[in-house]
Amino acid sequence: MTRHGGNIVEQTRVAYHCSSSHLQEDTTVPLETPQSVDDVWESFECILGQRAEDDDNAREDRDEKSPDLTERESSSTSSSSRVCPPPTSISGECETKNTHEIPHLAPAEWPQAPLLFRPKPDGMTSILGIRKEASHTEFLWRPGQNETWYDVLRREYDPTYSKSGEDPVFSEHDEHSVILPINNGMEKPGEALVIDFESPLFRGTMMLRLQGTPGIITEPSDGRQGYFDDKIIRYQVVIRGRFKKEIPFSTIVTGYRFRRPCGKLPPTFVMWAAMKVIHFFAPQLSMKLEKCDRPYMLSPFGSAPRTILVEDADVSPENSDGIMTRELSEPTKAHLSILQRDNPIKDSLERARARKKRMDQSFISKSATPATDPDKLYTFEFLQHLMDYQKFQIDVSQSLHVKLKDILDGQPLQIMAEVATDLDKETSAENELFAFEVWHESLWQAATAKGIQSS
Repeated sequence: MTRHGGNIVEQTRVAYHCSSSHLQEDTTVPLETPQSVDDVWESFECILGQRAEDDDNAREDRDEKSPDLTERESSSTSSSSRVCPPPTSISGECETKNTHEIPHLAPAEWPQAPLLFRPKPDGMTSILGIRKEASHTEFLWRPGQNETWYDVLRREYDPTYSKSGEDPVFSEHDEHSVILPINNGMEKPGEALVIDFESPLFRGTMMLRLQGTPGIITEPSDGRQGYFDDKIIRYQVVIRGRFKKEIPFSTIVTGYRFRRPCGKLPPTFVMWAAMKVIHFFAPQLSMKLEKCDRPYMLSPFGSAPRTILVEDADVSPENSDGIMTRELSEPTKAHLSILQRDNPIKDSLERARARKKRMDQSFISKSATPATDPDKLYTFEFLQHLMDYQKFQIDVSQSLHVKLKDILDGQPLQIMAEVATDLDKETSAENELFAFEVWHESLWQAATAKGIQSS
């Protein structure tokens, strides 16, 4: 790192490739570390305005030099956006599992359309059961049960309920591809739906909340009531469980890995602006989106969560005592901290920022410590406010919204974590902590149009 104008400048490698003169292949883009959120927005407005002006000027120069350039560019764009033949097969270590890419059910049959949540079908995250948080042994669904959890739930709250139509095909009941519940923040205490799961490296429970999601037995949250009341966040994931062996946190990452190249990316100045904002919240984000077969956006797992709690082994992961859904805060005591040290900072958010900084430093140095402890119980809370899952767009600012349909090109977003010593190399399924997919109906439609195989 170098210093520039009194601020630390991180030489962050951004592998965003485009034809514009602003960003060339393998360009190292210096991003000043902002001091506050206000600094982020001020920088964002400057970048947005300057990049738009630069692009306009460059376009005018090209038009003057070559009047028919616009026509050629249009032809080139049309050619580059043609549908490529889908892969004939999907390689992976789990050939005996459901390895098809898209859900079998059409969005009209999704219980919480326009969204569908499921484990990654060709991964090694197995679903052990779906239940209410307060029901430690009573499940709404378990592997082999030929009835959906949402039908069980509907009948529980309405004894006269009778499902119409045929049961979904068996693959929708399989522990590797079952449709999973999304909470919307309107749940009563103890009634949030949680998912017990297991992978080669981790066993635990997950709870997902997305603002505005249609409920099975609750009304959608409009942000003015329920969990999302007076919060700027739109997304909450809580994962609680045990690691199966000792793993340095510096080798664990979370984010997105895609099967295929991305589709149409936003204009250069929009990517610059978005990166400036994202860098404030995830300084060690590594991203490759273009000119690679398997794009990714990955961050250190130890610094990504808003809150991390570590508890003694005698605490049962199933007996959460409401921890999955209650307000969490970064611990002050060493025995609850991932860093194993007291944190006297009064504000929980500032304590989290201190932990994030230390975990980022550990990630950069590839330190062997801290490492996961199989004798401890971990709780990770992830919060996010930029993504609107219902509209399926990233709200970079009040005036700039990035639609994801064309970018993802029929590929789902993910909730995942994996052990990866080389980010450019795809890891095997055995290095998976957990892997889930969030589908939007627009992605299913795009994938279907491309001829991608359904389960």
